[in-house]
Amino acid sequence: MNAEIVCVGTELLLGETLNTHGAFLSERLAAYGIDVYHHVTVGDNQGRLEDALRVASRRATLVVVTGGLGPTGDDLTREAIAAVTGRPLVLKEEVLAAIEQWFAERGRTMAPGNRKQALFPEGSHVLPNPNGTAPGFVLEWAPGRWFVALPGPPRELRPMVDGPLRPFLERWAGGRARLVKRVLRIAGLGESEVEDRLADLFARQGEVTMATYARAGEVHLRLATKASGAEASSRLDALAAEIRRRLGVHVYGEDDESLEAVVGRLLRERRESLAVAESCTGGRVADRLTNVPGSSEYFTAGVVAYANQAKVLSLAVSPHELTAHGAVSAQVARAMAAGVRRIYGTHWGLATTGIAGPGGGTPEKPVGTVYVAVEGPGVGRVERHRWRGDRDTVKERSAQAALFLLYRALSGQA
Repeated sequence: MNAEIVCVGTELLLGETLNTHGAFLSERLAAYGIDVYHHVTVGDNQGRLEDALRVASRRATLVVVTGGLGPTGDDLTREAIAAVTGRPLVLKEEVLAAIEQWFAERGRTMAPGNRKQALFPEGSHVLPNPNGTAPGFVLEWAPGRWFVALPGPPRELRPMVDGPLRPFLERWAGGRARLVKRVLRIAGLGESEVEDRLADLFARQGEVTMATYARAGEVHLRLATKASGAEASSRLDALAAEIRRRLGVHVYGEDDESLEAVVGRLLRERRESLAVAESCTGGRVADRLTNVPGSSEYFTAGVVAYANQAKVLSLAVSPHELTAHGAVSAQVARAMAAGVRRIYGTHWGLATTGIAGPGGGTPEKPVGTVYVAVEGPGVGRVERHRWRGDRDTVKERSAQAALFLLYRALSGQA
């Protein structure tokens, strides 16, 4: 079985709405061993939608359509699938009653247009939608040939895929080998450097495929194989161990683990606390750390000390050091980390200071110059970085560099 994903909506073509469905559905289908060969986006035009569905139905055994199941005149998916498959639309009274009840429970009057949401191509299996008024449906329109129609809003589509659609996915998967993936998260190295260090592994990849993806301040290395659960885990474990051996501390986590979550786990395991002093990052480091559930166990305080006066008053940075070295310097970065640690009585202090731009640079300290520092039990370390890009990029990369420095310090490899 192979699949094609057709996303419906003029707003997607105009860029007004970000289309996240393709990535989500491809990942889910791959997990069931169903290969996706094409993604198509088409506007709210019945003729063009029918053309897209005819092409998709010729080259894929499973066509998954998202969007166009609403109550308005430009919601045309059910009509288009009916036309392409030659199946008449049939009203399902039990679905209409459920939609009417949905409105009644909310004290609202159902508009006449909502009645069309209870129409389905003849022979369809309805996929209930507890999060909205647009049910989905599955239709085997010819032997072994399927259409799946899903609502457009992610909060409705995703629970439907993982809920009522799941028995169909299991059925289509049958006994075929499923794609099993693992993502190694890498910080402190660029994409080209990762590929260079692993060049021979990339050259001879076979049962396990490898691919790198550049992300904000890090690289994700995807390992994938098609096999049964135990065999897949064995293959991935062996390759991941070799990659970790070569890249060392740069591989900080796997799959959905963020750098701030790994840092938090290390602090929790050590039963240690942290305070953060930020200048150029404007609170981004503290924001990332406190986005981790349970961060109150180890995160004590975050101080955004932007002006020199704030660095003196809030972090006890010496005015002499500010005058002698400037706010953007190794000396001041370390003083900020030491100051916030001392003032809040934490085990660790972390600091950032730099020039985010677009102005403020000098020949000695151009825009993008950033210092990050960490102070902790027996550890004192400062790093200088030079980032290129706009203001937001500099701030994001600086926050990442600070967290990676703290991660290495907690791992004993700073």
